[in-house]
Amino acid sequence: MKTFQIRPAAPDDAFCLSVLATQVFLEAYAYKGIYPVIARHVQTTYSLAAMQDLLRTQTVLLLCDGDALQGFAQLSPLQQQDGGQRCELERLYFLRCFTGQGLGAALLQASEECARAMGADLIWLRAWAGNHGALRFYARHGWQDVGQTWFEMEDGRHENRVMQKVLCATLKASE
Repeated sequence: MKTFQIRPAAPDDAFCLSVLATQVFLEAYAYKGIYPVIARHVQTTYSLAAMQDLLRTQTVLLLCDGDALQGFAQLSPLQQQDGGQRCELERLYFLRCFTGQGLGAALLQASEECARAMGADLIWLRAWAGNHGALRFYARHGWQDVGQTWFEMEDGRHENRVMQKVLCATLKASE
């Protein structure tokens, strides 16, 4: 059985977080190679400075085996919407070599528990419509596809699916 721990990120984790996020993004989205638009996005979004800023403003959970970072989840601050507290799971990234070992499920469950502890009654995310494995993964864990949105990177638009999961039994799934 795989051993791992899930813990809150600390400022010293920014460097490894930057590298892991870059690798996972490129594995998922640079399937045709590295275009300048992808390179600019990665250099801006996943730089060490960007990760340091992220750790100051958002909740990040790390999935580790000892000192080895294997994945992370990034949760936005709570947002009041339609009379409830919403939390966005902005990223759930883990290294592809750990797929199928239950680590993603453990990290997703920890993210849901963290959002609930923050006071969220609903958690939502945006997933690339072309990432069929991720969409099936979320559906298997009780997330519902509730619509479409677009991820814009420079002048390109990429379809994303909006998925959500109700965390509070008193909130209706349709909200």
